[in-house]
Amino acid sequence: MSPQATDPAAPVPHELIGALASTFNDMGGPSHAKIDDAINAAGLAVPVNPGNKSNKVRAAFGLARPAQARALVEQLVHVIRDNGYYDLPAYENSLRRAQAAVALAGGTLSDQGFLSWGTPTSGAATAAVPTPAAHATPTPTPTPTPTPTPAANPAEITFVRPGTQRLALPTHERLLSVLRRLPASLKPLVRDRRVDQDALRMSNEYDLQDAVEFALRLIYDDVRPEERGPSVAGGSTTPDFLLPEVQTAVEVKVTKPGRRNNQIRDEILVDSTTYLAHPQVNRLVFVVYDLSGTIDNPPGFERDLGEPINGHRRDTLVVDWPHAQP
Repeated sequence: MSPQATDPAAPVPHELIGALASTFNDMGGPSHAKIDDAINAAGLAVPVNPGNKSNKVRAAFGLARPAQARALVEQLVHVIRDNGYYDLPAYENSLRRAQAAVALAGGTLSDQGFLSWGTPTSGAATAAVPTPAAHATPTPTPTPTPTPTPAANPAEITFVRPGTQRLALPTHERLLSVLRRLPASLKPLVRDRRVDQDALRMSNEYDLQDAVEFALRLIYDDVRPEERGPSVAGGSTTPDFLLPEVQTAVEVKVTKPGRRNNQIRDEILVDSTTYLAHPQVNRLVFVVYDLSGTIDNPPGFERDLGEPINGHRRDTLVVDWPHAQP
């Protein structure tokens, strides 16, 4: 059982706050009045001038003590469920994300949208370990006879062309370094091209995904661009790239005018719980290429979203984009 399941004073994880707030992104989810009722029912005052509904939810959690924050989770789940935003199959992706985030807080959320704190435990039987008899004579372990290694037959040696051998796996820090250095490596293609050569334009998330795939294939043998699932609240059900050899998911984000920092933050929080459900993912890497220069505190953004999640390592990079678009 999670420690948070037995401690009502434990703070609500950021991932759960993000999952709830993402329900209201882009004017989605129940109305402002419904949110206000939930905030008041949790014993909190409605934040003044918070902006959109998603920001109102986040601001309310920012004002809450741990016990109030849990009460607010319960009230928001109640409002979302009763207004049909966890209905299956229409809102399955939203429900699954919420279920994963609730589990981080030590609770469960049923397929019908009912929340309970505390994860039931099953009493698994423990097999008895036989105790050796007091006067038993230990059986000696035979010493294996070494098997001589036959000399290589020159006729059996296969010639391997240089540059075709399987790649040695890079360290995780090497992966992060490659992702940070991507803008510099693209400079010959996006700026100062040779005479009569058009510069490549990197203007959206798809352009950067292609560039990241190119870079990953230089250092990994097995790079799997995941088939995109339905988009919910700006997020996706699968990461952009899966690296099975190192059990790592890589997700690419791109800033653009009008796309708020909080929106990208919420996407990362929600995606974190979703991608860890993948059977081949044990580590998460989010890289945000700041094409529009809208992230004003990159170190803080990286630190807040770079903490481990549920015992798994998570890295978030904010990478400046120095190339003016043609």
